[in-house]
Amino acid sequence: MAFFTPKLQLNVQILNCCGIQEVTPIASSVHSYGPEKVVQDIAASYRKGFMNGTFILFSGIEGSTYGKYGPILKQFIEDTKLGTVVVSDTKKNPNSNNMLTIYIWQVDRPRLAEWLEKVDPAKPDPPPAAQSQAAQPTTAVPVGNRIFNASNGIPF
Repeated sequence: MAFFTPKLQLNVQILNCCGIQEVTPIASSVHSYGPEKVVQDIAASYRKGFMNGTFILFSGIEGSTYGKYGPILKQFIEDTKLGTVVVSDTKKNPNSNNMLTIYIWQVDRPRLAEWLEKVDPAKPDPPPAAQSQAAQPTTAVPVGNRIFNASNGIPF
């Protein structure tokens, strides 16, 4: 499998229950890229096997400088029928004094995969680096007590 880097640099935190994953930073990501790109990045994480939970947790802050990103993301998920989003009451967070709302997205994984295939069709993984470099001659370069491949700097 090729190394996968989320396009938006979303962080996925697996909680004590492996079926629940928290995704951050939602605020700046929805604000900068829009809800479709955020969901596309999450869906790509499922496709590559980096996410596998049933529920995704995200939060929203009332009066955020990023606007109403929680409701915007919730609306996009529901409009595209990618699952159900349950919303908590809004409460004051004593750590920050922000008014916080929690969203729990029950992901419809088959529908999410189908939607992602339409907006971003899967591409086959490139061949492993060892295979693609097999035909190229390599030169061993000693550095201290280690030997490195001169063409790519990878230790032998």
